Amino acid sequence: MSHFFQQHPSLCKASQGTLLGAATNTILHLELAAYIDCGTILARMTYSLEGDSCLVFAGADVMQRALAELEAFHFPSLTPLLPQIPPAAHPVAQQFARNIVQPVIDEFKAQLEKRRSPFAMLKLARLLDPERASQLRPTPLDVTTILPIVPAGWPIDRAQIVAEIPEYLRRASTDACDDVMDWWCQHAVALPALAKLARFVATLQTSSAAAERAFSVFRGMFKHTQASAYIDLIESSMMASMNK
Repeated sequence: MSHFFQQHPSLCKASQGTLLGAATNTILHLELAAYIDCGTILARMTYSLEGDSCLVFAGADVMQRALAELEAFHFPSLTPLLPQIPPAAHPVAQQFARNIVQPVIDEFKAQLEKRRSPFAMLKLARLLDPERASQLRPTPLDVTTILPIVPAGWPIDRAQIVAEIPEYLRRASTDACDDVMDWWCQHAVALPALAKLARFVATLQTSSAAAERAFSVFRGMFKHTQASAYIDLIESSMMASMNK
């Protein structure tokens, strides 16, 4: 800290004292370590759900993995702090750090519960990933139970979807899947109802990042002086820009 103070001579004594107190405050260090590790997990989840590809098929796994990491409480930033604490107090320090981030974990779980329908749609999307389906092995009953989450306006044959599940699992176990939508294009003739459902599900976004990016591109292309531009010009310009 002395080197920092030398570089910032304008800091008054009171500010220096506050900074020194923070630098030697073990409780504050525990709080920061817990928040950093918790935030890292949530940030990694958020980044994994942003992009222009068909992320909807992995959305449920990404969220459940993040929740499992939070609940497991494996926070690496706490480890370097433990030597500063008497060994007998290590369990107390770890519980203290856990209590610090527990409201964050509770809020995350509450938001998942509040958004039960969108999360159920992500679970359905996961079943349409052939690789995950071959691991999860959903039964026709499993699919029948989750299908009511599909919007009523989607023109899909629900009975045919359920009937195609056994053949879908057979093909998912034997035919490699490097890209989910490519796989469905190759199997659309044999599994028409499921392929149609996959096409609809693939249009769903796991975050607003893609829409925000489109609005950002729009603002960059059309200034306020072009507020009266024809809609067909706007549409064609945006399509050309977003599909380079």
